[in-house]
Amino acid sequence: MQVVLCKASDLPEGAMKRFELMGYDVLAIHASGQYFALDAACTNKYADLSQGTLDLDRKVLVCQECRGSWDIATGEPKDSPAAFPLTVYEIVLTGEDLVLTFTY
Repeated sequence: MQVVLCKASDLPEGAMKRFELMGYDVLAIHASGQYFALDAACTNKYADLSQGTLDLDRKVLVCQECRGSWDIATGEPKDSPAAFPLTVYEIVLTGEDLVLTFTY
């Protein structure tokens, strides 16, 4: 299922924003001129990853609570205690809209 998340202008470079889709929390990220989308819940503490930080040099998302990190392109854990990957979703810029392909 494809879902329009927001306008690209609502997600400036270096920003991230959480969306709830059918009971799932998805995090959209704009980094290095690309868009990424992944689960918004830490797999270790179930914390809200939209409250975490982006390390743009390493292209990782860091959990504010456990300090674990995940690759924003693959969802793979990079720093412990993160041990399980995040689901990655396809996100594309269509005109001025960010469109997510959501599978559940």
